[in-house]
Order: sequence, then structure tokens, then C-alpha cells
Amino acid sequence: MNPNRKPLENHVCNWTGRNKGRKKKEGGWVCPECNEHFETKNDMYNHRHKLHNLKTRNKSKICELCGEKYDNKRKHIKVCSKRRHAENFKWTEEEKKQIGQRQSEWLKNNPDKHYWKTKQPSKPCEHLKTLLRNKNITFDEEYTDSNWKHSYSLDIAFVSKKIAIEVNGNQHYKEGQYFQDGELKEYYQTRHDYLISEGWTIYEIHYLKCYDENFIFSLYEKVQTNEIAD
Repeated sequence: MNPNRKPLENHVCNWTGRNKGRKKKEGGWVCPECNEHFETKNDMYNHRHKLHNLKTRNKSKICELCGEKYDNKRKHIKVCSKRRHAENFKWTEEEKKQIGQRQSEWLKNNPDKHYWKTKQPSKPCEHLKTLLRNKNITFDEEYTDSNWKHSYSLDIAFVSKKIAIEVNGNQHYKEGQYFQDGELKEYYQTRHDYLISEGWTIYEIHYLKCYDENFIFSLYEKVQTNEIAD
């Protein structure tokens, strides 16, 4: 399109020659089955495919859940794990039980990898822990027991005396009840009742109480009456 461009003179395309000698090497390529020599690598592979039935590596894999083949794992997970190749897919009750059993067994074998062990620490709870340490009270952080019905975790636990302190946020209580006298939600109440049935004494406190000195001193008295302090 440029009128000022000079025409090419004596131009020869070297692409064919460059492509032909691209896969050559000194001594050629040798077939590992019959030791026959070839000039290029492609000729050697064509020979192996025809005479020696060479099979190429199949990159596609088979999904263990649905049995379908896939090449890209990330794309297949979006289809398989979320939808399972059906729009209205639902887990059966037996499958839910099997998944729950596998998860509980894995948590028992790997207690350090539980969510409660790796969660981000709460500032009010850490503040309360420092106050207890200042009173020379020893305790266990995020204590769990493999013999429990579920994988519960206690914020502050005195294992020898079976006494624990749970620091709760607003999400632990029912709507409009944010303090210690308020009622816990159903899940946290069932956990509280279960631990009591196991012989534990649980102090459920709101995170605002961690900064109330009068309440902390009264809590110390309760702890000392249970003969925990040194």
C-alpha cells in the first residue's frame, strides 16, 4: 500500500529449507526398537507408530466422581463438583453420611489442621488470655478432644479440672441478646449442653466482658473457687 516502498529484488523464501532442517542432528535419530537411522525426529516417530505401535501419552484423565474424561482439571471441577453434570443435583443422605464420616476421620487423624486451630485470633480473647497469664494461671488454647461427638474447640481450657471459658461474639447469641445472660443460638447451645454432659464447666462470656475489669475479677474468683489458680 506504500507507493514509496521499493520492490524486492531476487527475494527467495528460506522457510521450507529452514523447516526441513529444524529437527536434524548429527548422526540422525535412531529407533530404540530396531536401531534404524532417520534424518528427522518426525520420520523416526512415524516409523515407530506404524511398525512398533507406539502410543502417544494421553493427557486426558478420568474423573473419580462422574467417570467422564477431562483435559483441564480446573474447568472440569466447575462442572463436576458444583453441578455434577446435572442442573438440579442433590446429595443423597447416604452420600452426606459418607462425606461426614470421611471428614471426621480426617480431623481425628489431623487435629492440628482443623479450622479452629488455623483461624485468625480474636483480639478480645487474646486480651483475656494475657490477663490470665498475668495472674499465673496456666491453660490450654483451642483445646479439642478426639473422644467428643463433634470436633469442638475450646478457647481457654483447664483440662485437669474440666473448666473452659468461651469468648463469644454477637453472632453466637440470639437476635437482640448480646451479653452473658442472653440465650445462645441453637448450635452453640447444643454444644454447651453436650460439653456439660461430658463433665465440663463452661463460662460463656461476651467479648465486651473481656475489657470489664469488675467482671474479670469476679471471673477470677470463680476460677479460684474451682482450685485452678496456683
